[in-house]
Order: sequence, then C-alpha cells, then structure tokens
Amino acid sequence: MHRVHFMLLCILTLAILGGCQEESEATLGVGALCERLLAEVIDEEMLEIDPGRLGKFFPSLQPYLANDTLESTTVFLCAEAVLSHEITLIKVKNKEQINRVKLAMEEHYKTRIASFADYAPKEAERVSKRSFVEKDRWLIYAICDDPQKATEIIKAAFK
Repeated sequence: MHRVHFMLLCILTLAILGGCQEESEATLGVGALCERLLAEVIDEEMLEIDPGRLGKFFPSLQPYLANDTLESTTVFLCAEAVLSHEITLIKVKNKEQINRVKLAMEEHYKTRIASFADYAPKEAERVSKRSFVEKDRWLIYAICDDPQKATEIIKAAFK
C-alpha cells in the first residue's frame, strides 16, 4: 500500500513540476517554412546562399559573422540580381544580441532600397514593404509581392 502512495506522490510531484516549467522557446521548421514561402509568395527562381558567403551579400552583418553571434542563417536571393526577392532567416545565439542584429539588417535594407531607387523603383518599394517577424531568437524577413501573406505563413510556421 505504501508503494502505491509513493508512486502517486511521485506522479503528482512530476505533474506539478512539469506545469511550473518556464515556457520553452518556439521551434521552427526552417526547411518547411522556406519551401512554403517559395511555393506560395515568390514566383522567381531563388538561390540559397552559402553561409560562408553572407558577408558579401550582407556587409552590415559582417561584425556578427566574425564574432560568432549568429547561431544559424538561411538566405535565398533571387537568381536575377535586378529583382529584390529575398528570404532571410537568422537565429542569434543569445536573445540579448537580437536588437543589434536587427539594426544591422535594417541598415542592409536601407542600402538595398537606395540601390534600387534610381533604376528599379518598384523593387525599392517591394524591399520597403518587406515582411518581418521576430520571435524568440529568430529574425525572419521575406521580400515578395504579398508581404502580408508571407507574414501569416511565417507566424504559422512556429510551433
């Protein structure tokens, strides 16, 4: 009889401790999210950028690439350089770093808008209306024709 009471006490204790745990960080299926964005909001041919070459395409991120601030990055850019379509997923190692990386990304987009402004104003406008979602340690950007739908897809991807 004592054994049954002990088991019930253990189960009750585990249930209470399990309920008191801090909410865990959201998980994200990066591959599935990219596939869905590419299928539903981007009609252009996209190329995945090797993480080792990010500094070339994102000079404002160079300090964060060098000091190992970023845990993971996934970037797709339009195969045609005259188009602005882009998907960028960045996960920082530490939540306290997210604002600095976000500022660097805003600098990147200001530069892209300025570079398109003179010869491709529609592309500059597309960049300025980009989708952006910040969740936990993730920064996710999508430059496409339907940023509202991209935002909905991104938000739905977090589990």
